[in-house]
Amino acid sequence: RAYDAAISNVKIFGTTAFAYIPFSCAPALVAIISDFILALDVVDIAIVYARNKEGIRFSIRSERPALHAGDLIVLALTDPGSGGGHPSMAGGMIPLENVSLLGSNLQVSIHERFLKAEEQLSNEHFVHLSNKCSPMLFQTFYFVEQHLNVLSVMHRYAYILFPVYNQTVHLFLAFAPQN
Repeated sequence: RAYDAAISNVKIFGTTAFAYIPFSCAPALVAIISDFILALDVVDIAIVYARNKEGIRFSIRSERPALHAGDLIVLALTDPGSGGGHPSMAGGMIPLENVSLLGSNLQVSIHERFLKAEEQLSNEHFVHLSNKCSPMLFQTFYFVEQHLNVLSVMHRYAYILFPVYNQTVHLFLAFAPQN
């Protein structure tokens, strides 16, 4: 029943998947379903959450090397709840008394919180990278842009995904702006 609910409620934004289980189920089952959702080809972050008598329980899985699952859940649940974990898996909880802080549309609020946290952590990674890498030639960026799928460009940085032997390679580029 929980698998059916999660699968029928999956929402995917970019490569981040959310699955909502609108009833109580064992925390271990929420984690197992999170692993299952992560196995989808188009997903590299799975966020599964379920209501229970204590509130809302979360399980996060990440295959994105640049995004620490524990940091993601801590940032996303800072005000209404708490969480923590490891680079590739994390968990958290919003206590029942704080669920009302999410507003009338629970799912939209949760999606927005996690997507905003994901963007913030990605921006921090760009800054961290820029301090360690020397700028690449602007012409190199144009070559990459013309041949690969550029998902976003932030100032002097690009985040690019491209397939290599049935895997997705994540590439962060720093480049010098054209004068």
